[in-house]
Amino acid sequence: MKQDRIMKIAAVYCAIFTLIVVTGLGYYMKNRTIVYATGGTLQESDAEFETKKDKVSEVRSKTLEVVAWSKEKTVEIPITESVTEDKFVIMNSYAQKSFDIYIDGLPENFFDSQKMQADFSHVNGVTYSYVDGITKLEIGLNSVYECDVTRENSKLILRLYSPSERYEHIVLVDVGHGGEDVGENKHGISEKEATLMLAEALETVNNRKNFKLYFTRLDDLGKSEEEILQLVQLFEADVLLSIHTATDEDLSNYGINVFYNEDYYTKQLDTARLSYELAVKVAEHTYNRANGIWGAQEEQTLIKNANIPAIELQFGYLSNQKEVELLRDREYYNRIAKGIMEAFDVIFTEDVSILENENE
Repeated sequence: MKQDRIMKIAAVYCAIFTLIVVTGLGYYMKNRTIVYATGGTLQESDAEFETKKDKVSEVRSKTLEVVAWSKEKTVEIPITESVTEDKFVIMNSYAQKSFDIYIDGLPENFFDSQKMQADFSHVNGVTYSYVDGITKLEIGLNSVYECDVTRENSKLILRLYSPSERYEHIVLVDVGHGGEDVGENKHGISEKEATLMLAEALETVNNRKNFKLYFTRLDDLGKSEEEILQLVQLFEADVLLSIHTATDEDLSNYGINVFYNEDYYTKQLDTARLSYELAVKVAEHTYNRANGIWGAQEEQTLIKNANIPAIELQFGYLSNQKEVELLRDREYYNRIAKGIMEAFDVIFTEDVSILENENE
Protein backbone atom coordinates (compact mmCIF):
# COMPACT_ATOMS: atom_id res chain seq x y z
CA MET A 1 0.00 0.00 0.00
CA LYS A 2 2.80 2.41 0.90
CA GLN A 3 4.58 1.68 -2.38
CA ASP A 4 1.37 2.26 -4.35
CA ARG A 5 0.81 5.54 -2.57
CA ILE A 6 4.31 6.76 -3.42
CA MET A 7 3.92 5.80 -7.06
CA LYS A 8 0.56 7.58 -7.25
CA ILE A 9 2.09 10.70 -5.74
CA ALA A 10 4.96 10.56 -8.20
CA ALA A 11 2.55 10.15 -11.12
CA VAL A 12 0.48 13.14 -10.04
CA TYR A 13 3.53 15.32 -9.56
CA CYS A 14 4.97 14.35 -12.93
CA ALA A 15 1.67 15.16 -14.61
CA ILE A 16 1.63 18.74 -13.36
CA PHE A 17 5.14 19.67 -14.44
CA THR A 18 5.18 22.62 -16.78
CA LEU A 19 7.48 23.05 -19.74
CA ILE A 20 9.38 26.32 -19.60
CA VAL A 21 11.81 27.40 -22.30
CA VAL A 22 15.48 27.32 -21.25
CA THR A 23 17.07 30.73 -20.80
CA GLY A 24 20.16 31.89 -18.96
CA LEU A 25 21.95 34.94 -17.66
CA GLY A 26 24.84 36.46 -19.59
CA TYR A 27 27.53 37.05 -17.04
CA TYR A 28 29.86 35.05 -14.82
CA MET A 29 30.44 35.38 -11.10
CA LYS A 30 33.95 35.48 -9.78
CA ASN A 31 35.12 32.06 -8.60
CA ARG A 32 35.84 32.17 -4.87
CA THR A 33 37.48 29.71 -2.57
CA ILE A 34 34.88 28.39 -0.16
CA VAL A 35 35.91 28.48 3.49
CA TYR A 36 34.16 27.43 6.67
CA ALA A 37 34.67 30.41 8.94
CA THR A 38 33.10 29.84 12.35
CA GLY A 39 34.96 32.59 14.13
CA GLY A 40 36.89 35.64 13.04
CA THR A 41 36.87 37.16 9.58
CA LEU A 42 38.75 36.02 6.52
CA GLN A 43 39.68 39.06 4.48
CA GLU A 44 39.30 37.68 0.95
CA SER A 45 40.53 40.98 -0.49
CA ASP A 46 43.75 40.80 1.54
CA ALA A 47 45.99 39.19 -1.08
CA GLU A 48 49.02 39.25 1.21
CA PHE A 49 47.21 37.31 3.93
CA GLU A 50 45.91 34.79 1.35
CA THR A 51 49.43 34.24 0.03
CA LYS A 52 50.81 33.68 3.52
CA LYS A 53 47.95 31.33 4.36
CA ASP A 54 48.74 29.22 1.30
CA LYS A 55 52.45 29.16 2.17
CA VAL A 56 51.94 28.03 5.75
CA SER A 57 49.62 25.25 4.55
CA GLU A 58 52.47 23.88 2.43
CA VAL A 59 54.95 23.73 5.33
CA ARG A 60 55.42 20.44 7.12
CA SER A 61 53.55 20.48 10.42
CA LYS A 62 54.97 19.72 13.85
CA THR A 63 53.16 18.12 16.75
CA LEU A 64 52.07 20.62 19.37
CA GLU A 65 52.11 19.80 23.08
CA VAL A 66 48.60 20.19 24.46
CA VAL A 67 47.44 19.99 28.06
CA ALA A 68 44.42 17.82 28.88
CA TRP A 69 41.40 19.83 30.00
CA SER A 70 38.39 18.63 31.96
CA LYS A 71 35.87 20.89 30.21
CA GLU A 72 33.93 18.59 27.89
CA LYS A 73 34.00 19.33 24.13
CA THR A 74 36.13 22.42 24.68
CA VAL A 75 39.46 23.70 23.35
CA GLU A 76 41.33 26.68 24.82
CA ILE A 77 43.84 28.46 22.56
CA PRO A 78 46.10 31.18 24.03
CA ILE A 79 46.64 34.25 21.82
CA THR A 80 47.97 37.79 22.31
CA GLU A 81 45.92 40.96 22.68
CA SER A 82 47.10 42.07 19.23
CA VAL A 83 45.16 39.23 17.57
CA THR A 84 41.92 40.98 16.69
CA GLU A 85 38.90 39.39 14.99
CA ASP A 86 40.24 40.16 11.52
CA LYS A 87 43.51 38.37 12.34
CA PHE A 88 42.27 34.80 12.61
CA VAL A 89 40.00 32.41 10.75
CA ILE A 90 38.73 28.95 11.66
CA MET A 91 37.98 26.54 8.83
CA ASN A 92 35.92 23.43 9.48
CA SER A 93 37.56 20.70 7.41
CA TYR A 94 34.90 18.20 8.33
CA ALA A 95 35.82 15.66 5.64
CA GLN A 96 39.21 15.35 7.41
CA LYS A 97 37.59 15.69 10.86
CA SER A 98 39.66 18.72 11.82
CA PHE A 99 39.57 22.47 12.42
CA ASP A 100 42.26 24.46 10.60
CA ILE A 101 42.98 27.73 12.40
CA TYR A 102 45.07 30.52 10.84
CA ILE A 103 46.30 33.26 13.20
CA ASP A 104 48.11 36.38 11.99
CA GLY A 105 50.64 38.05 14.32
CA LEU A 106 51.78 35.48 16.88
CA PRO A 107 55.52 35.03 17.50
CA GLU A 108 57.01 31.96 15.86
CA ASN A 109 57.72 30.14 19.14
CA PHE A 110 54.62 31.40 20.94
CA PHE A 111 53.24 27.94 21.76
CA ASP A 112 56.51 26.81 23.32
CA SER A 113 55.60 28.75 26.45
CA GLN A 114 51.83 29.17 26.02
CA LYS A 115 50.06 25.81 26.13
CA MET A 116 46.76 24.90 24.53
CA GLN A 117 44.24 22.91 26.54
CA ALA A 118 41.76 20.43 25.05
CA ASP A 119 39.25 17.74 25.95
CA PHE A 120 41.08 14.65 24.67
CA SER A 121 37.90 12.57 24.61
CA HIS A 122 36.98 14.58 21.49
CA VAL A 123 40.34 15.99 20.32
CA ASN A 124 42.99 13.51 19.19
CA GLY A 125 45.94 15.82 18.56
CA VAL A 126 47.13 19.23 17.37
CA THR A 127 49.83 20.15 14.87
CA TYR A 128 51.18 23.56 13.94
CA SER A 129 53.26 25.31 11.28
CA TYR A 130 54.52 28.88 10.90
CA VAL A 131 55.45 31.09 7.93
CA ASP A 132 55.86 34.90 7.68
CA GLY A 133 53.86 35.72 10.81
CA ILE A 134 51.03 33.26 10.10
CA THR A 135 50.51 30.34 12.48
CA LYS A 136 48.43 27.39 11.35
CA LEU A 137 46.92 25.05 13.95
CA GLU A 138 45.28 21.83 12.82
CA ILE A 139 43.08 20.35 15.53
CA GLY A 140 42.35 16.69 14.86
CA LEU A 141 38.95 15.45 16.02
CA ASN A 142 37.49 12.01 16.67
CA SER A 143 34.28 12.86 14.81
CA VAL A 144 32.58 15.68 12.87
CA TYR A 145 31.85 18.79 14.92
CA GLU A 146 30.62 22.34 14.57
CA CYS A 147 31.97 24.91 17.01
CA ASP A 148 31.16 28.19 18.71
CA VAL A 149 34.06 30.56 19.23
CA THR A 150 34.34 33.12 22.04
CA ARG A 151 37.22 35.26 23.22
CA GLU A 152 38.02 35.44 26.91
CA ASN A 153 40.86 37.89 27.57
CA SER A 154 43.86 36.47 25.67
CA LYS A 155 42.27 33.14 24.84
CA LEU A 156 40.05 31.69 22.15
CA ILE A 157 37.52 29.19 23.48
CA LEU A 158 36.14 26.63 21.03
CA ARG A 159 33.05 24.71 22.15
CA LEU A 160 32.29 21.68 20.02
CA TYR A 161 28.87 20.43 18.94
CA SER A 162 27.86 17.46 16.81
CA PRO A 163 25.85 18.49 13.71
CA SER A 164 22.70 16.86 15.15
CA GLU A 165 23.04 18.99 18.31
CA ARG A 166 23.10 22.15 16.21
CA TYR A 167 20.63 21.43 13.38
CA GLU A 168 17.24 19.73 13.19
CA HIS A 169 18.06 18.20 9.80
CA ILE A 170 21.32 17.16 8.15
CA VAL A 171 21.65 16.87 4.36
CA LEU A 172 24.72 15.18 2.90
CA VAL A 173 25.36 16.37 -0.65
CA ASP A 174 27.25 13.85 -2.76
CA VAL A 175 29.16 15.99 -5.28
CA GLY A 176 29.36 13.57 -8.18
CA HIS A 177 32.70 12.29 -9.53
CA GLY A 178 36.08 13.97 -8.86
CA GLY A 179 39.76 13.26 -9.40
CA GLU A 180 40.38 10.81 -12.23
CA ASP A 181 36.64 10.14 -12.42
CA VAL A 182 35.54 13.06 -14.60
CA GLY A 183 32.08 11.64 -15.37
CA GLU A 184 30.69 12.75 -18.71
CA ASN A 185 32.77 15.23 -20.69
CA LYS A 186 30.96 17.08 -23.47
CA HIS A 187 31.36 20.42 -25.23
CA GLY A 188 34.39 21.44 -23.17
CA ILE A 189 32.95 20.85 -19.69
CA SER A 190 33.15 17.74 -17.50
CA GLU A 191 30.56 16.45 -15.09
CA LYS A 192 32.99 16.67 -12.15
CA GLU A 193 33.51 20.40 -12.90
CA ALA A 194 29.78 21.06 -13.15
CA THR A 195 28.93 19.29 -9.89
CA LEU A 196 31.72 21.11 -8.05
CA MET A 197 30.50 24.49 -9.29
CA LEU A 198 27.01 23.67 -8.02
CA ALA A 199 28.43 22.57 -4.65
CA GLU A 200 30.29 25.88 -4.33
CA ALA A 201 27.11 27.77 -5.16
CA LEU A 202 25.18 25.77 -2.55
CA GLU A 203 27.80 26.54 0.09
CA THR A 204 27.32 30.29 -0.41
CA VAL A 205 23.61 29.97 0.58
CA ASN A 206 24.14 27.25 3.20
CA ASN A 207 22.90 29.47 6.02
CA ARG A 208 19.66 27.99 7.35
CA LYS A 209 19.11 27.66 11.09
CA ASN A 210 17.12 24.43 11.02
CA PHE A 211 19.15 22.42 8.50
CA LYS A 212 22.71 22.19 7.22
CA LEU A 213 24.22 20.90 4.01
CA TYR A 214 27.49 19.00 4.21
CA PHE A 215 29.43 18.00 1.11
CA THR A 216 31.40 14.89 0.12
CA ARG A 217 33.87 17.20 -1.60
CA LEU A 218 34.58 20.87 -2.26
CA ASP A 219 37.75 20.07 -4.19
CA ASP A 220 38.81 17.67 -6.94
CA LEU A 221 39.07 14.61 -4.69
CA GLY A 222 36.28 12.17 -5.45
CA LYS A 223 34.77 9.69 -2.99
CA SER A 224 33.91 6.04 -3.52
CA GLU A 225 30.39 4.79 -2.85
CA GLU A 226 31.65 3.07 0.30
CA GLU A 227 33.21 6.31 1.56
CA ILE A 228 30.02 8.25 0.87
CA LEU A 229 27.90 5.72 2.76
CA GLN A 230 30.34 5.99 5.66
CA LEU A 231 29.86 9.76 5.64
CA VAL A 232 26.09 9.26 5.73
CA GLN A 233 26.56 7.43 9.04
CA LEU A 234 29.22 9.81 10.36
CA PHE A 235 27.02 12.87 9.84
CA GLU A 236 23.84 11.04 10.91
CA ALA A 237 22.35 12.47 7.74
CA ASP A 238 18.58 12.66 7.29
CA VAL A 239 18.80 12.98 3.51
CA LEU A 240 21.39 12.10 0.86
CA LEU A 241 21.28 14.37 -2.20
CA SER A 242 23.52 13.23 -5.06
CA ILE A 243 24.10 15.88 -7.75
CA HIS A 244 24.93 14.92 -11.33
CA THR A 245 24.43 15.99 -14.93
CA ALA A 246 22.72 13.91 -17.62
CA THR A 247 23.46 12.92 -21.22
CA ASP A 248 21.33 11.44 -23.99
CA GLU A 249 21.76 10.18 -27.54
CA ASP A 250 18.95 12.58 -28.44
CA LEU A 251 20.95 15.83 -28.41
CA SER A 252 17.77 17.92 -28.15
CA ASN A 253 16.89 16.61 -24.67
CA TYR A 254 17.40 19.06 -21.80
CA GLY A 255 16.05 19.88 -18.36
CA ILE A 256 15.87 18.56 -14.79
CA ASN A 257 15.60 14.87 -13.84
CA VAL A 258 15.10 13.52 -10.32
CA PHE A 259 15.44 9.92 -9.11
CA TYR A 260 14.71 8.79 -5.56
CA ASN A 261 14.85 5.74 -3.31
CA GLU A 262 11.28 4.48 -3.24
CA ASP A 263 11.91 2.26 -0.24
CA TYR A 264 12.10 5.09 2.28
CA TYR A 265 9.05 7.05 3.33
CA THR A 266 8.18 8.58 6.70
CA LYS A 267 5.62 11.08 7.91
CA GLN A 268 8.42 13.54 8.59
CA LEU A 269 10.10 13.20 5.19
CA ASP A 270 8.17 12.15 2.10
CA THR A 271 10.96 11.42 -0.40
CA ALA A 272 8.62 11.62 -3.39
CA ARG A 273 7.39 15.03 -2.25
CA LEU A 274 10.94 16.30 -1.72
CA SER A 275 11.87 15.02 -5.19
CA TYR A 276 8.94 16.92 -6.65
CA GLU A 277 9.87 20.12 -4.84
CA LEU A 278 13.49 19.86 -6.00
CA ALA A 279 12.47 19.43 -9.62
CA VAL A 280 9.91 22.25 -9.55
CA LYS A 281 11.96 24.79 -7.57
CA VAL A 282 15.10 24.26 -9.66
CA ALA A 283 13.05 24.54 -12.86
CA GLU A 284 11.38 27.74 -11.62
CA HIS A 285 14.64 29.44 -10.71
CA THR A 286 16.46 28.44 -13.89
CA TYR A 287 13.52 28.88 -16.32
CA ASN A 288 14.23 25.31 -17.35
CA ARG A 289 11.87 22.36 -17.52
CA ALA A 290 11.27 19.57 -15.03
CA ASN A 291 11.18 16.32 -16.97
CA GLY A 292 9.85 14.21 -14.10
CA ILE A 293 10.65 12.18 -11.00
CA TRP A 294 11.28 8.44 -11.04
CA GLY A 295 12.31 5.62 -8.76
CA ALA A 296 16.05 4.98 -8.67
CA GLN A 297 17.27 2.64 -11.41
CA GLU A 298 19.36 -0.46 -10.78
CA GLU A 299 22.63 1.22 -11.75
CA GLN A 300 22.02 4.06 -9.25
CA THR A 301 23.37 1.91 -6.44
CA LEU A 302 24.31 4.77 -4.13
CA ILE A 303 20.70 5.95 -3.98
CA LYS A 304 19.37 2.44 -3.52
CA ASN A 305 21.91 1.47 -0.84
CA ALA A 306 21.84 4.63 1.30
CA ASN A 307 19.38 3.31 3.93
CA ILE A 308 18.00 6.82 4.33
CA PRO A 309 15.87 9.01 2.03
CA ALA A 310 18.14 9.47 -0.99
CA ILE A 311 17.74 11.49 -4.19
CA GLU A 312 19.79 11.99 -7.35
CA LEU A 313 19.28 15.39 -8.98
CA GLN A 314 20.41 15.66 -12.60
CA PHE A 315 20.48 19.41 -13.17
CA GLY A 316 21.24 19.59 -16.89
CA TYR A 317 22.29 17.73 -20.04
CA LEU A 318 25.92 17.93 -21.14
CA SER A 319 24.84 16.40 -24.45
CA ASN A 320 22.76 19.52 -25.22
CA GLN A 321 25.05 22.28 -26.44
CA LYS A 322 22.63 25.08 -25.54
CA GLU A 323 22.25 23.80 -21.99
CA VAL A 324 26.03 23.46 -21.69
CA GLU A 325 26.31 27.19 -22.39
CA LEU A 326 24.17 27.78 -19.30
CA LEU A 327 26.29 25.33 -17.29
CA ARG A 328 29.37 27.44 -17.96
CA ASP A 329 27.74 30.41 -16.19
CA ARG A 330 28.33 30.57 -12.43
CA GLU A 331 25.25 32.71 -11.95
CA TYR A 332 23.20 29.85 -13.38
CA TYR A 333 24.53 27.60 -10.61
CA ASN A 334 23.50 30.21 -8.05
CA ARG A 335 19.96 29.94 -9.39
CA ILE A 336 20.02 26.14 -9.21
CA ALA A 337 21.28 26.41 -5.63
CA LYS A 338 18.46 28.77 -4.65
CA GLY A 339 15.93 26.32 -6.03
CA ILE A 340 17.46 23.44 -4.06
CA MET A 341 17.46 25.40 -0.81
CA GLU A 342 13.85 26.50 -1.31
CA ALA A 343 12.82 22.87 -1.82
CA PHE A 344 14.37 21.92 1.52
CA ASP A 345 12.79 25.01 3.12
CA VAL A 346 9.36 23.77 2.03
CA ILE A 347 9.85 20.19 3.20
CA PHE A 348 11.52 20.92 6.51
CA THR A 349 9.00 23.64 7.38
CA GLU A 350 6.20 21.19 6.66
CA ASP A 351 7.94 18.64 8.91
CA VAL A 352 7.73 21.08 11.80
CA SER A 353 4.03 21.70 11.10
CA ILE A 354 3.31 17.95 11.05
CA LEU A 355 5.05 17.43 14.39
CA GLU A 356 3.25 20.41 15.94
CA ASN A 357 -0.13 19.11 14.77
CA GLU A 358 0.61 15.63 16.15
CA ASN A 359 1.44 17.13 19.54
CA GLU A 360 -1.80 19.12 19.81
